[in-house]
Amino acid sequence: MNYLFDQYVFDTFKLDSVDGRMDAIRSRIQPLFHHYAQQVADQLADHHLPNLPIHVAKHLRRKVHPAKNTWVAIGGDKRGYKKYPHFQLGINPDYVFIVLAIIENPINEKNIARAFRQNLSQFERLPNDLIIIPDHTQLPYIQQSEADFNKLFDRLENIKKAEFMLGRLAKVGESVLENQASTSQWIQETISDVLPFFELAINSPRAK
Repeated sequence: MNYLFDQYVFDTFKLDSVDGRMDAIRSRIQPLFHHYAQQVADQLADHHLPNLPIHVAKHLRRKVHPAKNTWVAIGGDKRGYKKYPHFQLGINPDYVFIVLAIIENPINEKNIARAFRQNLSQFERLPNDLIIIPDHTQLPYIQQSEADFNKLFDRLENIKKAEFMLGRLAKVGESVLENQASTSQWIQETISDVLPFFELAINSPRAK
């Protein structure tokens, strides 16, 4: 099988019915998720982060409206991932993304935000092609070079529903998606770039 995020894969989101789109997600997209998520898990194991579970989104609550995006998460525990910092590989009608994700009011969110703010200079030195997605349910994103990290971390600390996703995205037809080797390299480079912040998040002091 060719594990490519090509036009055929993106066309999944043109299917109007819940069942039709879900069937296409299972057949077209989830095999790619399993393939690349395992590569991420192996890469993290090489950095002494073994046994991070892989969670493929199932969209079980979708009964009326078809899923607008889909993803696989690497991290958390066997029961789930949203309450922990984790990595996400996902796709929506506009782009594929690979990010460090802190979403839906995870455990220790305030201390994670404080730890990030204390290391502000590390974020400001990141490659300019990284992006920030401030809401995992929406398509808009911010270029790293234009981000106000201090403001983002203040929001993450003080607003319950605030989120922070840091990584890269690629639109259909971009060179990194043309073959498996370039896609794997793109994902692995992004994981390497954001890994220090994942470690910072999981090692931040626990709230008392």
